[in-house]
Amino acid sequence: MNKIGPIGFYDLEKLRSCTLSGIARHLGFGVELEDEIPTRQVIIGRFYHDLMESGTQDYNLCITTLEKYRKLINDTPNLRSLGDPAHWREINEAANVYLSRGPARVPTVGKGTGNLRKLTSKSGRFVGKPDMLAIDGNSARLSEFKSSRILEDGSPNPKHVRQLLFYSYLIYQNFEVTCVIAKLQGLNNEEIIREILPDEANAFGRECEEIFDIATRAVDKGNTSEFSVAGSHCTECRLRPLCAKFKAIQFHEAQFDGFRCITGNVTQSNNSEGQRNTFSVGNHLLIFPLKLADLALSFSRLVGTTVTVSNCRGNSSPFEATYRSQFVRTNG
Repeated sequence: MNKIGPIGFYDLEKLRSCTLSGIARHLGFGVELEDEIPTRQVIIGRFYHDLMESGTQDYNLCITTLEKYRKLINDTPNLRSLGDPAHWREINEAANVYLSRGPARVPTVGKGTGNLRKLTSKSGRFVGKPDMLAIDGNSARLSEFKSSRILEDGSPNPKHVRQLLFYSYLIYQNFEVTCVIAKLQGLNNEEIIREILPDEANAFGRECEEIFDIATRAVDKGNTSEFSVAGSHCTECRLRPLCAKFKAIQFHEAQFDGFRCITGNVTQSNNSEGQRNTFSVGNHLLIFPLKLADLALSFSRLVGTTVTVSNCRGNSSPFEATYRSQFVRTNG
């Protein structure tokens, strides 16, 4: 196990719920984990950031960026059911914001000092790179671009506010400024601007350090069963096949949020209609619905190996694969 840190904002958010997930980048596993498959919202966010951080205002960039994510979806069986991103409302809104507002990113600190570098806390535990940061005398201007709603029931999304506080903490740790003017810029002309002073940012920084200390103590004990607290955040986590606490709940209680994780050697089976979309995984049957034929084809390449399959629907064999199902090969 490697030393933890430095970690960014999103890993810090994971640490609030699950130590294993938050420190996964610093752990060595006995199996190779597949890359996380992005969700629809993640794809929208990446598209929006690619445009807004380009420093340009170019229609052709919209087209080439759209094509990049269209190819990602077409090349990933789990994502094909999402359809063409050109038809997504949020993608079109993001393109309209970019083309109407122009280059919102200011990729420099001060005047002409080059590309914005990553900011690291003095403790060396936290690192981050804001979407936009400009230093002007004793003040800093910080902007974060959000493709998800920045308001919830009329109030700023708490997670987005924490991200502004996180970056403000790093700014105060790296620059001699007396205030940070922080902005959340969303779609549909949503915008929130607030001033974050040193006391508020440093108080948040102390909270972050405490969360990091708790994770460090868990790692020092070396007992991975203490790393996680099972909850709703587990349902899409790629570490589920390796999570001791998750597996204990899943197998001893025989159910977890309606989904299961199964492990075993993969062999090909035929269902009653002779269609090759049923497999044996150890002592379990795993059925792929016809709408997941592409995913079944990918799984067929794992015949003869031992595999852990997450996000299977059902409480007992036969289980049904879902579009969220992921495969971790443990041998061969």
